[in-house]
Amino acid sequence: TTSWRFVCQHHPAPPGVDYSSNPTVFGRILRGESPAHTYHETTNTLCFQDIHPHAPLHGLVIPKRCIPTVHGLTAAHDLPLLQELH
Repeated sequence: TTSWRFVCQHHPAPPGVDYSSNPTVFGRILRGESPAHTYHETTNTLCFQDIHPHAPLHGLVIPKRCIPTVHGLTAAHDLPLLQELH
């Protein structure tokens, strides 16, 4: 079985994004307040190991911008992010 090292690490915010307005556990991970094992990071997304993985490489991919619901997404503003998450 693989042992991963979880560390607290600040992840750079994309232009126009303020992590302090994200009250979720994901905001705490992005700010470096909660530990996570990062698999991959881009300007707009972060992929890290699930805290209770069900597979050897079980990861979560999140946008760095807090998006409360999918109803707030627009093609004009969010298409690059949606393409990246696809």
